[in-house]
Amino acid sequence: MMRVKLGDICEINPKRTPEDLDMNVSFIPMQRVSDQGDIDTSDIRSIKEVCKGFTAFVDGDILMAKITPCMENGKGAIASGLHNGIGYGSTEFHVLRPNQDLVRSSWIYYFTIEKLFRLNCEKNMTGSAGQKRVPKSYLQGYPIPLPSLAEQDMKIATLDRLRQIIILYKSQLQKLDDLVKARFVEMFVKKDVMEDWPEKKIMDISTDMRTGPFGSALLHDEFVDSGIFVLGIDNAVENKFSYNRMRYITEEKYQQLKRYTVNPDDVIITIMGTVGRSAVIPRNIPRAINTKHLACITLDRDQANPYFLSCAFQIHPVIRTQLQKQSKGAIMDGLNLTIIKRLSFSLPPIDLQEQFVDFYNQIDKSKAAVQQALDKTQQLFDSLMQQYFA
Repeated sequence: MMRVKLGDICEINPKRTPEDLDMNVSFIPMQRVSDQGDIDTSDIRSIKEVCKGFTAFVDGDILMAKITPCMENGKGAIASGLHNGIGYGSTEFHVLRPNQDLVRSSWIYYFTIEKLFRLNCEKNMTGSAGQKRVPKSYLQGYPIPLPSLAEQDMKIATLDRLRQIIILYKSQLQKLDDLVKARFVEMFVKKDVMEDWPEKKIMDISTDMRTGPFGSALLHDEFVDSGIFVLGIDNAVENKFSYNRMRYITEEKYQQLKRYTVNPDDVIITIMGTVGRSAVIPRNIPRAINTKHLACITLDRDQANPYFLSCAFQIHPVIRTQLQKQSKGAIMDGLNLTIIKRLSFSLPPIDLQEQFVDFYNQIDKSKAAVQQALDKTQQLFDSLMQQYFA
């Protein structure tokens, strides 16, 4: 397949054309572009408000984030539905204007979100730390496959169909999550019912609480390729237990740190970085310890179910308010074990908690089926993207 330079089929960051300063246009900062490539065009402003300090584009242009982490995550969109066909937005977007006689806007858009392209862009960013951007000159010389317009249309249609299915599956997962939240609120956040339940602190319903080793007790260079599993923020950040990142220490090191061992059915909650995310340790987990970024709670099972408590950390408005209030004010949001211990709420009877967990488990089975279908569709999408563009 013929390859050409991106700059030969796209004008990158085209110069503005003279415009009527009294004309109204769409204003689109970075946050109005979704991760799925949708644009919110509802903010209408006059050109004279936005013509200085913002980037101009028109319907059919491709917006591509040029800063990290937005660029790494494939943030971008095809500009469409703009008021009067014109938009202004973040200067952190590159604007790619395709030559419509040679290439479809969608072909360029899909190319800019392909994983290898993003990885190469990331490697070639310039600027100081924290301010790195993909240079225009790098994009201009980047090779892109250019099939005929007919072949582009065929491949775009396939990618569009898969993308819509992916969006549908993600929407289904969100609705299932919303169903769990609604059921939790219905069962546990009714004021007339809560008045009859005892007020408890987290430390009242736990038999043990601990964070991981601090300071020189566990250094980064002590991690090895296999051994005893070490849990961190990314194992709970999705509000469910995940093997997203695998870290290990040796058996010898574990013997020094085994007081930090996590047990099946313990509840972990993130206390640094993205705080307040929680998960339940699965029953089949191999031996593991947690890092200082997590609080680990072993519950008194006669009082509290771990899946109930994990959901309470995520959903209960009384607990959420305390977490948000306590985590503010530092340079970086953070909690500590003392704060977690003192979180208080009205504790429902254990049999009511178990009823909720039965419902939660039923929904979790449905989510697993949807997630499996999503993963297969995403794999097919990624495979085709690599086949078409890499």
